[in-house]
Amino acid sequence: MAAINAIYGEYESSQARNHLSIYYSDNKVKFDQYTPPGYGASTTSTVTTNKWFHIAYVQNGDSWIFYLNGVLDNSGDSEEYTGNLPTKSGIGARYIEGNWAQNFNGVLDEIRIWDTNLTQSII
Repeated sequence: MAAINAIYGEYESSQARNHLSIYYSDNKVKFDQYTPPGYGASTTSTVTTNKWFHIAYVQNGDSWIFYLNGVLDNSGDSEEYTGNLPTKSGIGARYIEGNWAQNFNGVLDEIRIWDTNLTQSII
């Protein structure tokens, strides 16, 4: 398995697990969530190291979209998130078994988390 470089992670303590993560692995940017179980998405395009990229992940109810450098890269359907609110969240790491781990090996710049659905023209 390739190394996981966490971009953003949320942890929910009542279930003692990560319930939402955005990370880089296998030359793709990936998203996964625990509730509902087994849901995940990734960019279609390869994201190489040592190069700046603008990445946006948008989830609106039961659909998702990955944008890479402002262009729609991949989209699909999922179940809407039904878990509890996170008790911990981190940029550049995921909280695993009581420790911050899977640290991002690189530089992250201008991280934004929105509570509204963004369109491609805004991104």
